[in-house]
Amino acid sequence: MNIYRGRLNKAELLSLPDHERKLFCAIAHLQNEINILLRAVLWSSDFSSDNEAEIQGQVSTSLFFVKLLAGKLREGWTLLEKFFFSHKSLSNDFRAHASLKQKEALEALSRYFGKANVIHDVRTDFAFHYSPEDLDAVLAATPDELDLYIEEEGNANSLYYFAEILANRAALDRINVLSGEDAMDRFIDEAVTVAEQFTRFGQAFMSYVIKRQGQSIWQEPAKRVRFSRLPSFSEMRFPWFTDTTGGLRRNKTCRKNSRKN
Repeated sequence: MNIYRGRLNKAELLSLPDHERKLFCAIAHLQNEINILLRAVLWSSDFSSDNEAEIQGQVSTSLFFVKLLAGKLREGWTLLEKFFFSHKSLSNDFRAHASLKQKEALEALSRYFGKANVIHDVRTDFAFHYSPEDLDAVLAATPDELDLYIEEEGNANSLYYFAEILANRAALDRINVLSGEDAMDRFIDEAVTVAEQFTRFGQAFMSYVIKRQGQSIWQEPAKRVRFSRLPSFSEMRFPWFTDTTGGLRRNKTCRKNSRKN
């Protein structure tokens, strides 16, 4: 696996039309956030443990990231509506240069967001906003036990799992299917599928702008990045419960180093 670092020419970037430059930067940012959230969903979705507490922690973490992903995707669509589709010359020129698969990704997004959809519903009431009424409405009818976990020293491992049960049940009940299991599967599948379409379109748009500008977009030739060690993607995990011994000192060091950079 080879990774290269490129460096954009700021003057060339600033020479782009205002709406195109803004969209170029925003789509790059959206691509990063979708990438981060897809990793988080995958790395927190290991439910193979026979420890109920660990599974409940994984469920809480995974569904949080799926809901956040849904919110970001809905905001991403608003971004396209305001800065891509509203500029016909840009959107038409992109389509003229896009491959068949790239145009299909854009059309799939248009079809999905052109009608009522799960992502919109979850984003509106559960991803970025809190609805005490919705949580309370499912409390009496929920068949689940109302578990919570409290760490004796500190709160890094504390988990109010009953609240996640209520929040997730309220969100899944908003999805019009017969059973909670089907609702969860549908929600996760739709979020991941739409994220993949966004990624395909986003990569295509970045490439479209860069190729059109030619070599002048680059400040200098790309250089290969050397890593001493990279963790295995397939073996990464994002658990709730962790051994926090010594963690505070390490976190302070990380924050100090991040300020330097």
